[in-house]
Amino acid sequence: MKKIIIASLLLISAIFYTQKKVETILTNGNGKVLKTKSSVKYTLEETINQFYKRIDDASKLDNFMSFRFYQKTPYSEFKEWINTKSKKYGAFQRKKLIDEKFAPDNMAVRYIFEVKYAKGNLREILILSKETGKDNFQVYEYNISEIK
Repeated sequence: MKKIIIASLLLISAIFYTQKKVETILTNGNGKVLKTKSSVKYTLEETINQFYKRIDDASKLDNFMSFRFYQKTPYSEFKEWINTKSKKYGAFQRKKLIDEKFAPDNMAVRYIFEVKYAKGNLREILILSKETGKDNFQVYEYNISEIK
């Protein structure tokens, strides 16, 4: 009986912490719905994979970028930077994890990847953070350097 209860609790918690949909509804002063926005709760690994799946188009990265990232880097500058990088290095092919380091509270993580693009290789550092324990990890910092 104990095993069934423990297995059930583990299953319920696994469902709760993955793929949870959150809906945001914007209304005007009269209560009329103006916009409905749904977001999906990604695991850390899914966030990284989805980020690299969309790496060639800055507008498709918006859901993965922290608002704090845009406080340091204006959106227009980021968009130009991604477009320039895509033209210079070509399409994303694959990534290899070199290092990962979590913050003591597990609310932030730093990844270092060697990333292969069609026209060259880059070392990319992604720092992801989340505001609360229930939030998705989002990109707080993104840096690249060439591998010679």
